Amino acid sequence: MKSITVNNLDEFKSFVLNLKKNLSSKQLILLNGPLGSGKTQFVKCLVDGADDVTSPTFSIHNKYQLKNITIDHFDLYRLEGDEDLDSTGFWDIFNQSSGLVIVEWADRLPQEVYPLNWPQMLITIGLVEGEADQRIITVE
Repeated sequence: MKSITVNNLDEFKSFVLNLKKNLSSKQLILLNGPLGSGKTQFVKCLVDGADDVTSPTFSIHNKYQLKNITIDHFDLYRLEGDEDLDSTGFWDIFNQSSGLVIVEWADRLPQEVYPLNWPQMLITIGLVEGEADQRIITVE
């Protein structure tokens, strides 16, 4: 487990872009943190340059096609149980041979239900009280 404190958006973006260099072509990123902590901002930084990155809070699933990888972005905030995912194609995504799957509010499901044949990275983004732009990011 590794934790880092970032002080502003530039440092946050730099952290995400450095992390991106170490991702495999088949990766599951589980994002947790309170409202407003930067989970969607994490995805925006990861996609880097795509203007259409938004939180899929209501649609549950957004897909971004980059030149060398597909990113499936899920938001489980409104999820009441894993059966709510059945109609979204969530489980089918893991039949792909490669791709990047990012799940916001990943703690809405027990970690053991996520496919074990996909390398997992658990990232928690925490707010720092009294510091509007500062975040503590923990990677497991």
